[in-house]
Amino acid sequence: MKLLLNGIPEGISHQEGSLSIDPETCGISETGEAISYRARFDRRGMHIGVRFTYTGTVRIPCCRCCKQFNQKLAGHFQFCVREKLESVSDEDDMDVVTIATNDNKQEIDCRKVIADEICLSLPMMPLCSSDCRGILTRPESVGKVNDVSDTTTPTDPRWGPLMKLKQRPK
Repeated sequence: MKLLLNGIPEGISHQEGSLSIDPETCGISETGEAISYRARFDRRGMHIGVRFTYTGTVRIPCCRCCKQFNQKLAGHFQFCVREKLESVSDEDDMDVVTIATNDNKQEIDCRKVIADEICLSLPMMPLCSSDCRGILTRPESVGKVNDVSDTTTPTDPRWGPLMKLKQRPK
């Protein structure tokens, strides 16, 4: 999303649309549907406050079974665009990202800020479902999760002594 600074009127205005983020940026496979957004601008001279709200879906891999699934996105964040002044500290508001310009640009590219915020909203350990069992280690055990014969043949011989303890009569 590129902001045309001279196209934003003084006071409060709104813009709606859809955007796409580069899948490589966030480590996602693809965006499931277009990410829709609503931006609220509050312009006071060369200071433009932006409140950005977004919703959409992306396809990401499950951290346990590695299958792709749709992850819903929804969130909001703020950033501001202002003229860079020597007397103004960059640490005025730690919750707001500031894009400073000092060369009279009339167009500012905000895609990087938006993509970063959306990527940070993704879960660190995404799960396709709360009861995901993870990667199946043996293809023949598919569908035989509760089968007793499946649990008595361990894949690693070091589990043998523990299996004998489990099979001992009580």
